[in-house]
Amino acid sequence: MQKTKRCVALALAFFFLCATALLLTGCRHDDGTGKTFLFPLDTMPQRLDPAVAQTPNELLVVNNIFEGLVRVDAEGEIIPGAAYVWNMLPDGLTYIFHLRQDTHWFLGTQARAMLGLEADDEWDSQVTAHDFAFGIARALNPATRAPQADLLTNIADIHVANRYTLRLTLHEPDDAFLHALASSAAMPVNQEFFEATRGRFGLGVRYMLSNGPFYISLWESSRLRLVQHAGYVGHDIVAPATVNLLVQTNPNHRLNNLGGEGGWDVAFVSAAWEARVPDSAQVTRLHNATQVLQFNHENIYLRQALAAVLTEQNFGNAIGLLPQGLHAGAAPQLTRQPAQEYFARADITREQLRFIVTAEQEATARSMVQAWQVAFGLDVVVTIEVLEDEDLQARKARGQFDLTFATLYAHENSAHRVLQSWAALLYDNEDSELIIENTPQSLRDAQVHLLTQAIVLPMQPQHSLFVVAEGVSGFSTSAVGDNVFFGAMRK
Repeated sequence: MQKTKRCVALALAFFFLCATALLLTGCRHDDGTGKTFLFPLDTMPQRLDPAVAQTPNELLVVNNIFEGLVRVDAEGEIIPGAAYVWNMLPDGLTYIFHLRQDTHWFLGTQARAMLGLEADDEWDSQVTAHDFAFGIARALNPATRAPQADLLTNIADIHVANRYTLRLTLHEPDDAFLHALASSAAMPVNQEFFEATRGRFGLGVRYMLSNGPFYISLWESSRLRLVQHAGYVGHDIVAPATVNLLVQTNPNHRLNNLGGEGGWDVAFVSAAWEARVPDSAQVTRLHNATQVLQFNHENIYLRQALAAVLTEQNFGNAIGLLPQGLHAGAAPQLTRQPAQEYFARADITREQLRFIVTAEQEATARSMVQAWQVAFGLDVVVTIEVLEDEDLQARKARGQFDLTFATLYAHENSAHRVLQSWAALLYDNEDSELIIENTPQSLRDAQVHLLTQAIVLPMQPQHSLFVVAEGVSGFSTSAVGDNVFFGAMRK
């Protein structure tokens, strides 16, 4: 009997000891926060000055280390950023933003050394209305050459009412203005720090200042590390402890190493790799591209004749030029003349054209050539050259082709800048007759110009994929793949 009592006592003691140990070591539920994430980049950012950041990967990092007056959430809705509240006056032109008084800049060890600060020296780290006024005014200054400055050109006046109150007045009412304030061009910049960098702002960890959910702790030629900014106070908690960004462009590597210990947590890949995506991954299609037939011949009437034949044969042009993820409205309606009318004006005989394609595109190209042969006989001879992708891209870069397929990607959620970038890509120089303004009518006119002048002929919509490893949640991006935000990621 005594032996039994001793066993029970030992069992109870062991139970209480284990329970105490569990409490001390954390028997709490794992909520997925405080983890390290891995994300592949196509290229390493070169400059992270928010006013001049331009490439998709530069904008991705800027969006995670800076905080604007407002943010855009995963559903595309405006939510508070550094401004906790704002109001628009009855004139529809004046916006007053009230900033949080507990937001601070992260000033790293290298940045402090750049300022000449000792370990115990104080520095005013509060994010103020002046920081936003300086950042926006600098982006609007033509000397800055900010790629996204066009989003802010409707601002007529910037006024700092006090340390935490900013007033912005517009030239005319604009329903999209708050979305413009979420762009990198509208991010704050501390003037004292900016001037101390002597033109090197955003060029390295030493010359970086962050007020967003993350700061940069490492920035090398092929990797960049984002670390949770403990002093960040936003609308929600920052879940990850660290996000490591590594340059890795091979889609096969991205998919084969998705998930698991040391694998990618999230990755973008082209639609061509969709069949290779693991069944366990979460997949979202980003409607952010259009496949086009690109013409590279100086005779406009010949281009128009070739395009008209394909339109008559239902090869293309049934879709608009801009991807549907941009929500740019209905495709512009075109009226084309019969192909033979264009061809008569082309005034050619025995024209020889080079059509460069990949092996996967050859069958489609041959069908097109047959249609042109039926329409024009031997007056137009099209030679198909099948090339490896690397050779094809080199030929395109040198302009050594008359016809080719191209996929035009929308790397940001602005129809205006997407069309501008496409026009720059499609024209050999900047002296084209195409002028694109940020108005609905100008955007329609620009698309009509590119199509009626037969610069391109839309063939079919394309999409990219973003794949998320099993067990990962909270990753968000826009419908075209920009505005990537890591702050809510958990696993």
